[in-house]
Amino acid sequence: MAMAQDSRARRAENHAATFNAEIARQGRIGRQEIVSVGPVPATEETSRWLAVPEGTDLLARRRVMLVDEEPYQLGDSYYLHELVRDTAIAQAAPVEEGVLAVLERVNGKPISYFIDEISFRMPTPEEAVTLRLDQGVCVVRVVRIAYDTDGRPIEAFDQLLAGDKHVLVYEVPAE
Repeated sequence: MAMAQDSRARRAENHAATFNAEIARQGRIGRQEIVSVGPVPATEETSRWLAVPEGTDLLARRRVMLVDEEPYQLGDSYYLHELVRDTAIAQAAPVEEGVLAVLERVNGKPISYFIDEISFRMPTPEEAVTLRLDQGVCVVRVVRIAYDTDGRPIEAFDQLLAGDKHVLVYEVPAE
């Protein structure tokens, strides 16, 4: 998984920050199955990520990402429902221009930075089945929060990665 896939330069190169484009860069075929798209109340966790009170109306996009038709990761994205309700993000279909481009347009501000929270654990039985994990394989949870230029979080992308199928690569400037 290329952790720079959401950078402005990579989005311009791919014409969107899509999982499919990043997988294609590796010579493989990526595809997303949209499990559900709809309103949900903010939980303790999602309210912390998006800096809103618990119970706030959010929109959740839940997906299974596949590589060469094999389950590769689970991805749940959360947004303020009022911000995205009338956009392609609220539809149960791929967002052709890319979710981040839509967010920047409707929010009226560019995305300034991301913060990743990374944790490791054993999968639930349902996650193990969905990701077709062998016994004893852990999952890596990466929650990427996108912030606008005012430091306001506008997306929380909760990814669950199969521990035996990913390498996380970070480039950190030395300045």
